[in-house]
Amino acid sequence: MHFSQLPPAGSTRATGYLGQVPRGCAEALGTILATLDFRRKGMVTAAHEGLQASALTIFSPETFDGVDPEGVGRALASLMRFRRNRDSQVDSKVSSAGNPVDEARSQTAEKALPAGIAKVLKWLHYPLEVMLQCVRWYVAYSLSSRDLEEMMAERGVAVDHSTIHRWVIKWLPVFEKAIRRRLRPVGESWRIDETYIQGRGQWKYLYRAVDKAGHTIDFLLCGRRDTAAARRFFEKATAGRGTPTTVTVDKSGANRAALQALGAQRETPIEIRQNKYLNNLVEQDHRAIKRRVRPMLGFQNFRGARIVLGGIEAMHLIRKGQMLAPKGRRASPAEQFYALAA
Repeated sequence: MHFSQLPPAGSTRATGYLGQVPRGCAEALGTILATLDFRRKGMVTAAHEGLQASALTIFSPETFDGVDPEGVGRALASLMRFRRNRDSQVDSKVSSAGNPVDEARSQTAEKALPAGIAKVLKWLHYPLEVMLQCVRWYVAYSLSSRDLEEMMAERGVAVDHSTIHRWVIKWLPVFEKAIRRRLRPVGESWRIDETYIQGRGQWKYLYRAVDKAGHTIDFLLCGRRDTAAARRFFEKATAGRGTPTTVTVDKSGANRAALQALGAQRETPIEIRQNKYLNNLVEQDHRAIKRRVRPMLGFQNFRGARIVLGGIEAMHLIRKGQMLAPKGRRASPAEQFYALAA
């Protein structure tokens, strides 16, 4: 009889065989099992074949006391298979319980993530902590994706620079959307200006606004610098941050025309001031964005520029303390950035 034809341990047929095992056979079987290495497949197979062929190959004839040796051999083989299955189950439980990596992965899988985070993680195979750290470093410091590739290799993580760039494009829109829900209120006196951003050899225009305390109000990347672009930015800023009482702009006629058209549709008029000295606050605030953009040597496409600039602005908001934090706890910029994924 082949081993695959033996009855499973605990079945009626196996119980009948076990009842036919003499005491001497059971003691001898215990000795064999104690010296048998169940991790060595060849040794287990040889023991199975010996038990199934005949119990007489292992035990002396006087041990059986008239009991059928073949029945005893099948019973011993069934016992041996039960012992092997039991030990393998125990070893698997011990190995998984003693491995901190497996425990961390199981806890991460069980932890409920926001819908936006889970959607991005669906086709990404690296740990969440590694991706978040690379994305934060990319928008916070003057580092290229190749620099991050070398830095992660020093930490034992093999990742290509193109993969890091894909992480940036996938994650930054999620963070920008999350931080807009956690911003502190801003003042009613705004300073608005635009700065130049290069993309594919052409100049694009980043509209930005801050209040009199220097807090960022909103931003928008546009392909042109005209009245339509300025009005689109003003409408976006007022929709998300409220209506100001006073707006300071430079000598640009497009900005003034857009503000006048927007104020004509409102019951309360907006006071417009054109004074370049009062606008120094927003012009100085451009430096934090330009400092990070300059090493990039321009963007390849408009969509990528809009996403990366949104992430840089989000990190700039966190550094200026504009993100709402739990009372009684002062979190670092890195902790606040990682909290956007929670």
